[in-house]
Amino acid sequence: MALSIKFVGGAGTVTGSNFLIKSDSGGTVLVDCGIEQGRDFSVDAVYGKFPYDPKEVDALVITHAHLDHVGRAPKLVRDGFRGKVYMTGATRDLSEFILGDSVGILAEEARMKHLPILYEEKDVERFLSLVEILPYHEERVIAEGVSVYLRNTGHILGSASVRITGSSGETLALTGDIGNSPSPLLPDWEPVPDADVLVMESVYGDRLHPDRNERAKRLLNTLNTAIKKGGTILMPAFSMERTQIMLYEISNFIDAGEMPEIPVFLDSPLAIHVTDVYRKHGPKYFKSNVKDEIKHEGDIFDFPFLKKTLSRRESNRIQEVKSPKLIIAGAGMSHGGRIGRHEARYLPDTKTTLIIVG
Repeated sequence: MALSIKFVGGAGTVTGSNFLIKSDSGGTVLVDCGIEQGRDFSVDAVYGKFPYDPKEVDALVITHAHLDHVGRAPKLVRDGFRGKVYMTGATRDLSEFILGDSVGILAEEARMKHLPILYEEKDVERFLSLVEILPYHEERVIAEGVSVYLRNTGHILGSASVRITGSSGETLALTGDIGNSPSPLLPDWEPVPDADVLVMESVYGDRLHPDRNERAKRLLNTLNTAIKKGGTILMPAFSMERTQIMLYEISNFIDAGEMPEIPVFLDSPLAIHVTDVYRKHGPKYFKSNVKDEIKHEGDIFDFPFLKKTLSRRESNRIQEVKSPKLIIAGAGMSHGGRIGRHEARYLPDTKTTLIIVG
């Protein structure tokens, strides 16, 4: 085979996706450059040298904008990479905010644990300057003897599988992360029928998920039960995809008269910025029925009594609003962000409801 692949990261573990692909024609390509995450992450795998020379890599393809797939890319640039970076337009815009947000978090982690700085804001800017937008379903030559083709995976906005074709026509495909179709917002993931070799993720390979309607019904029932209690509803949610799905579902509940109008606070600067990216790219990437809703009804992420709290001062003033009220904030599993402060304040009250949506 004229293509070879080395599993640098993301094999035998969920995070740190990084695949090195070489063509016998001389091209060298990376798919993803993610950061290893979790309590037991390897310091060397995150902060150490890459097991290849970044200067010799011709191109980098990013499947989507989660940190475990793009979080080490600014370090790649910091260490000498000067090739082109290929991704969808939505992934580019999401990466700008996700990586920008990570700079401060990583700097604080480095200070607390006496580790080197992984990358700075200038490295993120240099990384973004190398990006070339590659839409779905467009074949493009990105290195000597290497072309790529992206398909939707339905994981998050702009997420893609990558099919790589070598000079002799051989094909290698990497799925990236596969979405839990059917999604409320995104089309179902597209199959990859034309690969000689397929590298597939399998995080939820042994799990049966409830369907979308059942999930929405459970959410509605939980919200209405909590509202009847008269307390505060806390919803830790990841800033990307999960928050937007929650806003969309709540908007639908209110429009249908299935849920009372109560104050809802989106208390996450990152989630607010990410939602703006979803608004910008949604008309291109969302499923057809959601596109129709946007055409006829406008903003699908807005509804009466929704308040976006960017500043710390605005966040602190949420406590002045009487319950029942709903607070959506990061982080998704309550391991950081503003949600911890709200949990400390409201959880001692037996009327409070904590809804973990991830």
